[in-house]
Amino acid sequence: AGLVRGLHEIKDVKTLAVVVDRLDHPSDLVREAIHLVLARSTDHAVLEWLRTEGLHHKGKMARSIVARALGSMRDELARVPLEEMLKDDFWLARANAATALQTIGKPESLPALIAAMDDRQSKAWMAITDAVASFKQRSVDATLKAMNGLDDNAWQVRVTACQALAAVGTQECMDKLIERFELEKGRLEREMRLALKSVANDDLGADPATWKKWWDQQKERFGGFNPNEPPKVTNPEDDRYGTQEPPGEDE
Repeated sequence: AGLVRGLHEIKDVKTLAVVVDRLDHPSDLVREAIHLVLARSTDHAVLEWLRTEGLHHKGKMARSIVARALGSMRDELARVPLEEMLKDDFWLARANAATALQTIGKPESLPALIAAMDDRQSKAWMAITDAVASFKQRSVDATLKAMNGLDDNAWQVRVTACQALAAVGTQECMDKLIERFELEKGRLEREMRLALKSVANDDLGADPATWKKWWDQQKERFGGFNPNEPPKVTNPEDDRYGTQEPPGEDE
Protein backbone atom coordinates (compact mmCIF):
# COMPACT_ATOMS: atom_id res chain seq x y z
CA ALA A 1 0.00 0.00 0.00
CA GLY A 2 2.85 2.37 0.82
CA LEU A 3 4.51 1.71 -2.53
CA VAL A 4 1.28 2.45 -4.36
CA ARG A 5 0.69 5.68 -2.45
CA GLY A 6 4.22 6.70 -3.32
CA LEU A 7 3.21 6.87 -6.97
CA HIS A 8 0.88 9.78 -6.17
CA GLU A 9 -0.35 9.86 -9.78
CA ILE A 10 0.04 7.44 -12.66
CA LYS A 11 0.99 9.11 -15.94
CA ASP A 12 1.61 6.19 -18.29
CA VAL A 13 -0.66 3.39 -19.42
CA LYS A 14 1.90 0.62 -18.92
CA THR A 15 2.27 1.38 -15.20
CA LEU A 16 -1.48 1.85 -14.95
CA ALA A 17 -2.21 -1.63 -16.30
CA VAL A 18 0.17 -3.20 -13.77
CA VAL A 19 -1.39 -1.28 -10.86
CA VAL A 20 -4.98 -2.05 -11.87
CA ASP A 21 -4.08 -5.75 -12.09
CA ARG A 22 -3.22 -5.56 -8.39
CA LEU A 23 -6.82 -4.68 -7.50
CA ASP A 24 -7.43 -8.39 -6.99
CA HIS A 25 -5.24 -8.12 -3.85
CA PRO A 26 -7.04 -9.46 -0.74
CA SER A 27 -6.04 -6.44 1.37
CA ASP A 28 -8.62 -3.66 1.62
CA LEU A 29 -5.76 -1.29 2.45
CA VAL A 30 -3.99 -2.02 -0.83
CA ARG A 31 -7.17 -1.67 -2.87
CA GLU A 32 -8.04 1.62 -1.16
CA ALA A 33 -4.54 2.96 -1.80
CA ILE A 34 -4.89 2.10 -5.50
CA HIS A 35 -8.28 3.82 -5.64
CA LEU A 36 -6.79 7.01 -4.19
CA VAL A 37 -4.02 6.98 -6.79
CA LEU A 38 -6.42 6.30 -9.67
CA ALA A 39 -8.70 9.12 -8.51
CA ARG A 40 -5.84 11.61 -8.99
CA SER A 41 -5.48 10.78 -12.69
CA THR A 42 -5.18 13.71 -15.10
CA ASP A 43 -3.31 12.25 -18.07
CA HIS A 44 -5.65 11.92 -21.07
CA ALA A 45 -4.33 8.51 -22.12
CA VAL A 46 -4.65 7.20 -18.57
CA LEU A 47 -8.22 8.46 -18.27
CA GLU A 48 -9.20 6.95 -21.60
CA TRP A 49 -7.70 3.59 -20.55
CA LEU A 50 -9.72 3.67 -17.33
CA ARG A 51 -12.95 4.40 -19.26
CA THR A 52 -12.34 1.55 -21.69
CA GLU A 53 -9.93 -1.16 -20.56
CA GLY A 54 -10.42 -0.44 -16.88
CA LEU A 55 -14.21 -0.72 -16.89
CA HIS A 56 -13.94 -3.96 -18.92
CA HIS A 57 -11.13 -5.50 -16.88
CA LYS A 58 -11.32 -9.26 -16.37
CA GLY A 59 -11.11 -8.76 -12.60
CA LYS A 60 -14.41 -7.95 -10.94
CA MET A 61 -12.80 -5.92 -8.13
CA ALA A 62 -10.74 -4.03 -10.71
CA ARG A 63 -13.87 -3.04 -12.64
CA SER A 64 -15.61 -2.02 -9.43
CA ILE A 65 -12.81 0.21 -8.14
CA VAL A 66 -12.13 1.79 -11.52
CA ALA A 67 -15.82 2.75 -11.64
CA ARG A 68 -15.53 4.24 -8.16
CA ALA A 69 -12.43 6.22 -9.15
CA LEU A 70 -14.08 7.64 -12.27
CA GLY A 71 -16.99 8.72 -10.11
CA SER A 72 -14.67 10.34 -7.59
CA MET A 73 -13.22 12.39 -10.46
CA ARG A 74 -16.72 13.26 -11.78
CA ASP A 75 -15.50 12.16 -15.18
CA GLU A 76 -18.39 13.02 -17.51
CA LEU A 77 -16.79 11.20 -20.44
CA ALA A 78 -17.19 7.96 -18.44
CA ARG A 79 -20.96 8.42 -18.17
CA VAL A 80 -22.03 6.12 -21.01
CA PRO A 81 -19.62 3.27 -20.12
CA LEU A 82 -20.76 3.53 -16.49
CA GLU A 83 -24.39 3.27 -17.61
CA GLU A 84 -23.45 0.08 -19.47
CA MET A 85 -21.80 -1.23 -16.31
CA LEU A 86 -25.19 -1.19 -14.56
CA LYS A 87 -25.63 -4.58 -16.30
CA ASP A 88 -22.33 -6.03 -15.00
CA ASP A 89 -22.53 -9.54 -13.51
CA PHE A 90 -20.84 -8.42 -10.25
CA TRP A 91 -23.05 -6.59 -7.77
CA LEU A 92 -20.32 -4.23 -6.49
CA ALA A 93 -19.50 -3.11 -10.02
CA ARG A 94 -23.18 -2.25 -10.56
CA ALA A 95 -23.39 -0.47 -7.20
CA ASN A 96 -20.23 1.55 -7.78
CA ALA A 97 -21.34 2.45 -11.31
CA ALA A 98 -24.62 3.78 -9.92
CA THR A 99 -22.85 5.80 -7.22
CA ALA A 100 -20.44 7.19 -9.82
CA LEU A 101 -23.35 8.28 -12.03
CA GLN A 102 -24.97 9.90 -9.00
CA THR A 103 -21.76 11.85 -8.35
CA ILE A 104 -21.38 12.87 -12.00
CA GLY A 105 -24.98 14.04 -11.78
CA LYS A 106 -26.03 14.16 -15.43
CA PRO A 107 -29.82 13.72 -15.81
CA GLU A 108 -29.22 11.83 -19.06
CA SER A 109 -28.28 8.85 -16.86
CA LEU A 110 -31.69 8.69 -15.21
CA PRO A 111 -33.41 6.33 -17.72
CA ALA A 112 -30.58 3.79 -17.40
CA LEU A 113 -30.64 4.04 -13.60
CA ILE A 114 -34.42 3.60 -13.40
CA ALA A 115 -34.18 0.55 -15.67
CA ALA A 116 -31.49 -0.86 -13.35
CA MET A 117 -33.85 -0.65 -10.34
CA ASP A 118 -34.97 -4.17 -11.27
CA ASP A 119 -31.71 -5.39 -9.67
CA ARG A 120 -32.38 -8.24 -7.24
CA GLN A 121 -29.17 -7.90 -5.22
CA SER A 122 -30.12 -5.76 -2.23
CA LYS A 123 -26.90 -3.76 -1.88
CA ALA A 124 -26.78 -2.98 -5.58
CA TRP A 125 -30.48 -2.08 -5.51
CA MET A 126 -29.94 0.37 -2.66
CA ALA A 127 -27.06 2.09 -4.47
CA ILE A 128 -29.03 2.32 -7.71
CA THR A 129 -32.16 3.57 -5.96
CA ASP A 130 -30.18 6.17 -4.00
CA ALA A 131 -28.74 7.37 -7.32
CA VAL A 132 -32.22 7.69 -8.85
CA ALA A 133 -33.46 9.58 -5.79
CA SER A 134 -30.58 12.06 -6.00
CA PHE A 135 -32.02 13.55 -9.19
CA LYS A 136 -35.30 14.43 -7.39
CA GLN A 137 -37.46 13.99 -10.49
CA ARG A 138 -40.96 12.62 -9.90
CA SER A 139 -41.41 9.45 -11.95
CA VAL A 140 -44.14 6.82 -12.09
CA ASP A 141 -41.66 4.16 -13.26
CA ALA A 142 -39.22 4.94 -10.46
CA THR A 143 -42.08 5.02 -7.96
CA LEU A 144 -43.34 1.56 -8.91
CA LYS A 145 -39.84 0.10 -8.66
CA ALA A 146 -39.03 1.82 -5.37
CA MET A 147 -42.27 0.50 -3.87
CA ASN A 148 -40.91 -3.03 -4.23
CA GLY A 149 -38.50 -2.28 -1.41
CA LEU A 150 -41.19 -1.38 1.11
CA ASP A 151 -41.94 -5.04 1.89
CA ASP A 152 -38.33 -6.20 2.05
CA ASN A 153 -37.20 -8.09 5.16
CA ALA A 154 -34.14 -5.84 5.55
CA TRP A 155 -34.91 -2.54 7.26
CA GLN A 156 -32.09 -0.86 5.33
CA VAL A 157 -33.87 -1.64 2.05
CA ARG A 158 -37.15 -0.28 3.40
CA VAL A 159 -35.45 2.94 4.51
CA THR A 160 -33.90 3.33 1.05
CA ALA A 161 -37.31 2.81 -0.54
CA CYS A 162 -38.91 5.43 1.74
CA GLN A 163 -36.24 8.00 1.05
CA ALA A 164 -36.45 7.38 -2.69
CA LEU A 165 -40.23 7.79 -2.67
CA ALA A 166 -39.87 11.04 -0.75
CA ALA A 167 -37.67 12.30 -3.60
CA VAL A 168 -39.31 10.83 -6.71
CA GLY A 169 -42.65 9.37 -5.56
CA THR A 170 -45.96 9.92 -7.31
CA GLN A 171 -49.51 9.22 -6.18
CA GLU A 172 -49.15 5.56 -7.19
CA CYS A 173 -47.29 4.90 -3.92
CA MET A 174 -49.79 6.48 -1.52
CA ASP A 175 -51.78 3.34 -0.70
CA LYS A 176 -48.65 1.32 -0.06
CA LEU A 177 -47.03 4.02 2.07
CA ILE A 178 -50.15 4.34 4.23
CA GLU A 179 -50.32 0.55 4.60
CA ARG A 180 -46.68 0.37 5.76
CA PHE A 181 -47.10 3.48 7.94
CA GLU A 182 -49.61 1.49 10.02
CA LEU A 183 -47.13 -1.36 10.50
CA GLU A 184 -43.76 0.28 11.05
CA LYS A 185 -42.28 1.59 14.29
CA GLY A 186 -39.34 3.79 15.21
CA ARG A 187 -37.16 5.10 12.40
CA LEU A 188 -39.17 3.33 9.70
CA GLU A 189 -42.37 4.97 10.95
CA ARG A 190 -40.71 8.38 10.75
CA GLU A 191 -39.37 7.67 7.27
CA MET A 192 -42.82 6.58 6.09
CA ARG A 193 -44.36 9.79 7.36
CA LEU A 194 -41.67 11.91 5.70
CA ALA A 195 -42.33 10.13 2.41
CA LEU A 196 -46.08 10.66 2.75
CA LYS A 197 -45.60 14.35 3.49
CA SER A 198 -43.33 14.79 0.48
CA VAL A 199 -45.51 12.92 -2.01
CA ALA A 200 -48.77 14.45 -0.77
CA ASN A 201 -47.25 17.91 -0.25
CA ASP A 202 -49.18 17.96 3.02
CA ASP A 203 -48.87 16.75 6.60
CA LEU A 204 -51.87 15.02 8.13
CA GLY A 205 -50.11 14.05 11.33
CA ALA A 206 -48.92 10.86 12.94
CA ASP A 207 -52.16 8.83 12.77
CA PRO A 208 -52.28 6.43 9.79
CA ALA A 209 -56.09 6.34 10.01
CA THR A 210 -56.22 10.07 9.26
CA TRP A 211 -54.04 9.60 6.19
CA LYS A 212 -56.14 6.68 4.99
CA LYS A 213 -59.44 8.55 5.39
CA TRP A 214 -58.09 11.59 3.56
CA TRP A 215 -56.58 9.52 0.72
CA ASP A 216 -59.78 7.50 0.27
CA GLN A 217 -61.69 10.78 -0.06
CA GLN A 218 -59.16 12.09 -2.59
CA LYS A 219 -59.50 8.95 -4.69
CA GLU A 220 -63.27 9.03 -4.54
CA ARG A 221 -63.52 12.68 -5.55
CA PHE A 222 -60.59 13.10 -7.93
CA GLY A 223 -59.21 9.63 -8.66
CA GLY A 224 -56.06 10.67 -6.81
CA PHE A 225 -54.63 14.05 -5.89
CA ASN A 226 -56.81 17.08 -6.47
CA PRO A 227 -55.55 18.42 -9.83
CA ASN A 228 -56.86 21.90 -9.05
CA GLU A 229 -55.35 22.31 -5.59
CA PRO A 230 -52.84 25.19 -5.58
CA PRO A 231 -49.33 24.39 -4.34
CA LYS A 232 -48.82 24.98 -0.62
CA VAL A 233 -46.50 27.78 0.36
CA THR A 234 -44.00 26.77 3.00
CA ASN A 235 -41.42 28.71 4.95
CA PRO A 236 -38.06 26.88 5.14
CA GLU A 237 -37.34 28.72 8.38
CA ASP A 238 -40.11 26.70 10.04
CA ASP A 239 -37.91 23.59 9.78
CA ARG A 240 -35.48 25.12 12.25
CA TYR A 241 -37.91 24.38 15.06
CA GLY A 242 -38.82 20.81 14.14
CA THR A 243 -42.21 19.31 13.39
CA GLN A 244 -45.07 20.67 15.47
CA GLU A 245 -47.20 17.92 16.98
CA PRO A 246 -50.69 18.43 18.42
CA PRO A 247 -50.79 18.51 22.24
CA GLY A 248 -51.56 15.28 24.05
CA GLU A 249 -54.50 14.72 26.38
CA ASP A 250 -52.51 15.68 29.47
CA GLU A 251 -50.99 18.84 27.95
